Amino acid sequence: DGSSLTSYDFKRSWEDGLLLPENAWNKALLDVMSFISTKTDDGSNTKLEGVETPSEDTLIIRFSKPMRTALAYLSGARFAPFKFKNDTYIGTGRYRFREATRSEVVLELNMYHTQPTDFESIRFTADENPYPKLLNGQIDAIAFNNLNHENPVYISETKGLENISYWLHINGMKGRFFEDQTMRQAFQALIWKVFRDNSNAIENGPKRFKIDFQPYLQLQAGRISAENFDQISKNFEPLIEDLLRRSQKNPLQLCFKGFLTKVLPYIQQTGLKFTNREPEDSLTEFYKIHSCDAVLAGASIHVHDSDGLYHLLGKDGAITSPMIYREKVDQQLLAGRNLLLLEDMPKHYELLTKTIFTEVPSIHLGYISNNFTYRNDRVEVRQEYFERTYDKFWNIFRAVDGK
Repeated sequence: DGSSLTSYDFKRSWEDGLLLPENAWNKALLDVMSFISTKTDDGSNTKLEGVETPSEDTLIIRFSKPMRTALAYLSGARFAPFKFKNDTYIGTGRYRFREATRSEVVLELNMYHTQPTDFESIRFTADENPYPKLLNGQIDAIAFNNLNHENPVYISETKGLENISYWLHINGMKGRFFEDQTMRQAFQALIWKVFRDNSNAIENGPKRFKIDFQPYLQLQAGRISAENFDQISKNFEPLIEDLLRRSQKNPLQLCFKGFLTKVLPYIQQTGLKFTNREPEDSLTEFYKIHSCDAVLAGASIHVHDSDGLYHLLGKDGAITSPMIYREKVDQQLLAGRNLLLLEDMPKHYELLTKTIFTEVPSIHLGYISNNFTYRNDRVEVRQEYFERTYDKFWNIFRAVDGK
């Protein structure tokens, strides 16, 4: 709205954010705010004592422990400041909301922001089958496309990025089948075997899914060698027989939904006794209900640093669940956040990977590689996208010849 943005706005925005009802198990800001001292008064108002505002242009943040990725988190959208004016939330971006429904969002230029852009407005629509509209010119681009198409010359695609990882979350809560750690290890070994033995059928589909059991990408600290992984896998395989025997008397309740339900017949062929229930919302089952022994769900890869797994597997992670809390995993994630020297990271996070395989909070199944599919006669991809330096969606594209 043209008013000045001050340190007070940052602190107030974060404190207000901690008061919002959580959609997940935890509040979304706890990834970072759990490392900053807070105080809650009798009125349940959370005050960030570790955030100081000595003047309107000075913001001081004091952490209880070192946190290597603090700036990466704090500069992200979840921690962006906002104001509430005339019953409307306003921010600092190049665009502002003109219309917003569950199926469509229209953005218009913010007159107080002067960063150059080729687009006077941007319309986002939710569509289960947008490709025909791209062909006939109703839309210019499909964001985060994960389907394969035979494209005409006027349709281009960016190279896919590992954007969504798929996890089978294991319910280790008290009284559940998988409270027993050896049964979690056995189930993990069985799932690994099923996916390996049927990899062609599982990967051969319209979605760009690639099997990968390791929780870290190939260039991330924490990736162990293939030989090391194979040995870990072999060590757990003798436990499968006992899992199959126990499941006959106590069948598992699985919650698979979506394209990976194709693996259920292969799991059944192993002799494991189970029923599958497709939840109305897999994330609600994961966050709030906890009625399944294993829940299949996707999670975005939102931080390139190995600390990104805290988002999911850490006790105060923004998208975690008590189903998958494992104390040893949480403690090693916390210790990893404190590392400030890059050379210390590989050894620590490789140990964490092995702990994840031993404690089995979740089984990482693989990634979907998403890309942008677009009309190359209307828009082109900026160099910033390939250099990974873009920070806003609208910075990915520029208009072709003023179109």
